[in-house]
Amino acid sequence: MTPAASRARPAWSRAWSRAWSTDSGLRALRATLVVPALFAVADQLAGNLQMATFASLGGFATLVLSSFGGSRRDKAVAHAGLALTGTALVVIGTPVSSSTLLASLVALPVTFVILYAGAVEPNAASGAMGALLAFVLSAVSAGTAPMIPERLAGWWMASAAVAARHASLRSVWFINSLRGALALAAAVSVARVTGVQHGFWVALGTLSVLHTSAASTGATAFRALAGTAAGMVIGSVLVVAIGSDTAVLWAMLPVAVCVAAYCPGKAPFAAGQAAFTVLVAVLFNLIVPVGWKVGIVRIEDVALGCAVSAALGALLWPRGAIGVVADDLADAFRQGSCYLAESVDWILGRSPARPTHGLAAVSASIRLDGALRGLLAEQGTKHVPKEHLCGLRQHLADTISPALELSALRRRPWWR
Repeated sequence: MTPAASRARPAWSRAWSRAWSTDSGLRALRATLVVPALFAVADQLAGNLQMATFASLGGFATLVLSSFGGSRRDKAVAHAGLALTGTALVVIGTPVSSSTLLASLVALPVTFVILYAGAVEPNAASGAMGALLAFVLSAVSAGTAPMIPERLAGWWMASAAVAARHASLRSVWFINSLRGALALAAAVSVARVTGVQHGFWVALGTLSVLHTSAASTGATAFRALAGTAAGMVIGSVLVVAIGSDTAVLWAMLPVAVCVAAYCPGKAPFAAGQAAFTVLVAVLFNLIVPVGWKVGIVRIEDVALGCAVSAALGALLWPRGAIGVVADDLADAFRQGSCYLAESVDWILGRSPARPTHGLAAVSASIRLDGALRGLLAEQGTKHVPKEHLCGLRQHLADTISPALELSALRRRPWWR
């Protein structure tokens, strides 16, 4: 469509084109069909609240929080991996939920491993939030070993529904994983020590706003609180208007799921938090009718989680990825230049020794790629345009590639 034709369209049509996303719509449709059905089966037919909680939130985790790429086989393998990982995390998290210290200590290695796996496999990074939700629900919601089968049954219901359709202190992935592990462990401790009613909301609040710099974490925390407050108002109005009519609450559940599933990645972050808060209000009033007060409880818990993220972000990595990018960029060009110089001397016969900087140059390039991905994933204003960063990365490739080719050649005598 030409620019003139686009301007000729009605305002409502242009606004709809900007707001609509086919991928988000399909994701919302899947969640709307699956999540309420899982909750209904577990709650109404099985009559088990543990199963219902893990089935509904597990369905949301696999359908909304996890987004896998690749071929159909790649996605199937990734979903199977998420199901198995969630199973292990439920088994690990439930027994430690009785002890604040133990739950916090276990959260450290579990969160680190789950987040750090994203450095090895892209789909592992995409499924990290969904997998961590299984651990958060298990470790923060009080439970005992006999509850593990009930919780696993709910998680497997969600998984079955979906199926039916670098360790260096200069590595962004390492620092992000370490910070995420410490943040979640601290959130679990805070939730248990303060005795909040729904402790897993504290941990979810921590994870949802945790970014790679203190500034972006703080900005996201503010948006999370604003969105949660707006969702509390909307949810409270709905709950008060509906009252104790469970039939209307059941009718509202698919609508709430649809909106909450559509928002991530398309609507502003605050809107997504508001939509999820409304979903929580409807869902928890179906489980145990508590009225509009559940919204206030969620704001308190999310505020605690945001405070944990903001504090740890300021203490552990205030500048974020930009400082690592600068160091890694300088190191990559330094190693690449040395490697190219060695390769030229080798092929021209100026040096009897083969190039020795090859491994260092390639390793520095890999570290730079990770740092750039971390920087580009940060929210907020970038001090260096994305095009400039990509251009610098291409210049580095233009330096290392000839060096690799030259060093692979067999040196010939100068007279040939």
